[in-house]
Amino acid sequence: MKRNILLHLLIIPFLILSCGGNKSAKEDKEGDSLLFKYAKNISIVKYSDGYYVVKLADPWTRGKILHTYILQNKGAKTNTNIKGSTIVNIPLRKALVSTSVHCELVKDISREDCISGVCDAQYIKSEWIQKKLKSGKIADCGNSISPNIEKIIEISPDAILLSPMQNTGGYGKVENLGIPIIELADYMEPTALGRAEWIKFYALLFGGLDEGLHFFDKMQESYLSLKEKASETKTRPTIIMDKQVNGIWYLPGGKSTISQILSDAGTKYVYAQDKSVGSIQKSFESILDSNGNSDIWLMRYFKTGDKPMSLKELATENKGYTMFKAYRRSMVYGCNTATYSFFEDTPFRPDLLLKDIIIIAHPEIKGLGETRYFKKLK
Repeated sequence: MKRNILLHLLIIPFLILSCGGNKSAKEDKEGDSLLFKYAKNISIVKYSDGYYVVKLADPWTRGKILHTYILQNKGAKTNTNIKGSTIVNIPLRKALVSTSVHCELVKDISREDCISGVCDAQYIKSEWIQKKLKSGKIADCGNSISPNIEKIIEISPDAILLSPMQNTGGYGKVENLGIPIIELADYMEPTALGRAEWIKFYALLFGGLDEGLHFFDKMQESYLSLKEKASETKTRPTIIMDKQVNGIWYLPGGKSTISQILSDAGTKYVYAQDKSVGSIQKSFESILDSNGNSDIWLMRYFKTGDKPMSLKELATENKGYTMFKAYRRSMVYGCNTATYSFFEDTPFRPDLLLKDIIIIAHPEIKGLGETRYFKKLK
């Protein structure tokens, strides 16, 4: 009996050590996660074999995966098989990038020469892209909704970067080309820093992870510093956003990045409690009733020519605009997206937009300079 007890006492520690050893081996096999502090819809794990597994959460269906990618070095063979995953050979050297936002992002990490094609070229304002289009270094692949398949086959990109949309039924003929499709779902992140943090994924794709991490860290530092300055102010002016278009007033949803930036800028937004991540639609009457007494009016508009929009022009569009307190007190600020690269810059440089809003809403904060995008209507 004593002998059996002694044997048990000797065996149990051995078993514990063995179990512990297996657990460590399993943890090593599971890989190392790339830290995402703010982003909620993406995860990246690096494995010892040198490949990465990237999972994008479906922003429209909780608990569902939108896409899984296996990123491996060109020429490597990854010994993993995840059902439904897409293998992408990195770094990308000739990518079709469908949005001007992400073209600028690729340039920010000094990989602009890796773009071989774009979509909706007529709407891209960036001079460097237009020059490359004229010289033939970048191909115009047509409309992003229904791109030119023949042109895509001609340039033979190593990946196609497209923005996913809910309930669209896929990407049509593009899906049958056998070219990896990278879904640019960053715009569905609920926070500004969360969306900007996707640069870590895009930088990894183009072989510029170090540059991407540096870019994000510098932007994050700027954003948090500005946010802290705004938090110390005593006033919280109310904000109304944008204006009516074709009879409908589109505004940022309460869970959108712009709504969060407005909050971080020390302002109040009427629809902050709304649950929408994208835009919401309201009637003019509804806006006047809920936002008529807002202190500041920020709007984005598109106007060609040298002269910005004036208060008089705004009233010509709709006389009802003159009933808003912000209009009567000349507190209307507009960003002409035909002139300023607002949509190209701010998704991954939210600190620039935050700074603009703080300058307008809190003139008592000194040393921030002049606004970059929004200019006072006269």
